[in-house]
Amino acid sequence: MEAFLLDLYPTENGVISYWTTRDGKTVQGLVSGLRAKLYLRPHSNINTELLIRKLESLSLNGEFDCIVRLTQKFLSLYHPYKSTILELQVPFDKYNYIYKYIINEKLPITFYNTELAIPQLFYVETGLFPYCKAEITIKEGKLVHYELQDSINDINYELPPIRALGLAFEYESTLHLSTPFRATFTPMDQNINTINKKESFTTQESFTLDRQNSESMFIQMLIQVIDEYDPDVIVTSGGDRELKFIAKRATQLGLGGLSFNRDKKVFPFYRTAKGSKERGNSFISYGGHFYKETSFHLYAGRHHFDMRNSFTWSDGGFAGIVELARLSCMTPQSCCRGSIGTLLTGMQILEALQTDILIPGKKAGVENFRTGTSLLNADRGGFIVSPRVGLHFNVLEVDFLSMFPTIMVNFNVSPEAMNCYCCADGSGLPVPNTEYYTCTKKKGLIPKVLEQILKRRIYYKQRKNEDPKYDQLQKTLKWILVTSFGYLGYRNARWGRIDAHETINAYAREKILNIVDLAEENNLECIAGIVDSLWMKFQAESPIDDFLPAFMTMKGAEITNLPISVEGVYKWIVFLPRLDEPEVGVLNRYYGVYQDGSMKIRGIEIRKRDTPLFIKEAQQNALDNLAEADTRSDFKFKIKYSLPRLYDKWKQKLIDQEVPLDQLIVTKTLSKNPQDYRANNHSALVSKQLVKAGVHLQSGMKVQYLVTDHTNAKAHERVRPLQKIDPNGYQDEIDIEWYAKKLDEAYKNIIPPEYYTRNQTKSKNKSLVSFVS
Repeated sequence: MEAFLLDLYPTENGVISYWTTRDGKTVQGLVSGLRAKLYLRPHSNINTELLIRKLESLSLNGEFDCIVRLTQKFLSLYHPYKSTILELQVPFDKYNYIYKYIINEKLPITFYNTELAIPQLFYVETGLFPYCKAEITIKEGKLVHYELQDSINDINYELPPIRALGLAFEYESTLHLSTPFRATFTPMDQNINTINKKESFTTQESFTLDRQNSESMFIQMLIQVIDEYDPDVIVTSGGDRELKFIAKRATQLGLGGLSFNRDKKVFPFYRTAKGSKERGNSFISYGGHFYKETSFHLYAGRHHFDMRNSFTWSDGGFAGIVELARLSCMTPQSCCRGSIGTLLTGMQILEALQTDILIPGKKAGVENFRTGTSLLNADRGGFIVSPRVGLHFNVLEVDFLSMFPTIMVNFNVSPEAMNCYCCADGSGLPVPNTEYYTCTKKKGLIPKVLEQILKRRIYYKQRKNEDPKYDQLQKTLKWILVTSFGYLGYRNARWGRIDAHETINAYAREKILNIVDLAEENNLECIAGIVDSLWMKFQAESPIDDFLPAFMTMKGAEITNLPISVEGVYKWIVFLPRLDEPEVGVLNRYYGVYQDGSMKIRGIEIRKRDTPLFIKEAQQNALDNLAEADTRSDFKFKIKYSLPRLYDKWKQKLIDQEVPLDQLIVTKTLSKNPQDYRANNHSALVSKQLVKAGVHLQSGMKVQYLVTDHTNAKAHERVRPLQKIDPNGYQDEIDIEWYAKKLDEAYKNIIPPEYYTRNQTKSKNKSLVSFVS
């Protein structure tokens, strides 16, 4: 029969494979005789024979059914030849346990290929990968034959026919997590790939289960409904937290024998692994504070995808999860929740496994000693042209397509390819303005991985208008490519190296300067630029003809050996200044209108996550009005006369209390744990009110509130948490002065400096009419 590989689960008898067929059935077949492999090497003061005898004394064969043998592998990326190393072969269900057992003996050895994903090891042994299509034969519960119908490298593959069930809960209180009073089930077999995590996925086919008097009965009925529908995938929005709570309550109520899993013999309803955390993790990434809930995975033939706890689902949906699972051979549930760095590392690990390169347990390389001059030349960032503040007409924006990953592929930038011994004779490729060179004899691991991703993304991007899934797939791969550069310089990356990171920047600086020179040769001046993008115009702001964008694309690609695209031609664009210095431009605050009427906006209130919807809509209204301007005189007229009228209209809505509650709510991310706040800012006040009410909060979590009286001497009266607001009586609590001030700022912050008083700090206190006079 033809089927798609859904899941794997190792048992003492072998690995159980779960397959889904086109007619919606799920079958399972035991694959026996397979062994997972891990490797170890004695330290220099211990010989191999002595180590083998020591391992034999640990009775590994009896307790773990372990086979020890010698084999040949590359010890790392940096080793050009294979070396002899000890290979331990164990049944899949013993793979993680034998490593922990041996490491407790504190032997002088180095481990390799430990704690890898089961699907990765399974792929190496069988060639089967997540969601692959195969012709299979199952007899007496055993997978006796399989023949792949697609390849792991296929681009235009078929998405598996998944039987999916959406699950949402309703609670009596929004302050405390408790057993819900209602569960809503939504069959989504046909539309699982169209579900957006920002939308409700209930449909006309949805049905509900209400809790009556018995909490135990509700949980049992919940499991019964799931088992009767028998989904391959359960989709939730917040289920990692909610299902974990229900599982814990079930155990407390004596229902520990129940399970969300398809195979009820696998895993009890609730289990706390040693060292696991009840709460999620708070962390900082690129200056932002984030919170990630502890995952609640299902096993043995059923997956749980929590949209709220998934970065992948935001842009990629189910199709994105399938793509990442196929490329990395990680479990689909890990691909749903994993960070981009984790997924990229998974792809690199898979490539290493396929090429006999051993995988270190942690990063082993260190940065080489360098002179001060070398650091000054190499340790530099990307190229920047400080923007010329103000309004500009007829502007061309030129971008490099996936600049950094393409540099890695085209110029072989990889840790083992940097200053390699095989090219020390001068045959290496020199890196611009540095002492580095890259290998010209062997393609590195990182370029091999990225080349495949780049190829796939180009294919998907070209077809994104044919089918929505292609747009989801190209967006999914976009973030892998974006992260690849930063992760190469990350100190904890398994295969990171700082000089490779610096090499990419060196190439990027040279290539963008090539485009600047090309622009100047064609009488264009660059008015702004950042790393991989340039904005340019003719000095007289004369129109951009149809020939120029095509010329810049073709000629630019020719002289840089990198793909280039024209992002668009702006009718006009406004580069905004720093809020405290109207003469100084910043590259992350601008807005502009393309010739087709669409807009590009960065860095102002409408793009900020903590801006209330009311302020966003008001600012969008102002921008839409400005977008109608075709000349400088039109733009000036709208600034001086149209914007003040629009501002008055939106402010009057506030005064007349016509703004819905959801448009006034402010959403903030906590930068600290509630008890660590010292100042009484809004985030601190709201979080402390919620903690007092019994709500658990920590850094990275979001709080929502209404500003009620921002000048009140009683700090706790200044804001009100959303959970404590009466939706029918909130109007009298609105702090109109505070919201009007935010509205005022949203309008003033989009006005170019040439249209207001130079002393911006003082003029900010003026009315909008006086501000632009």
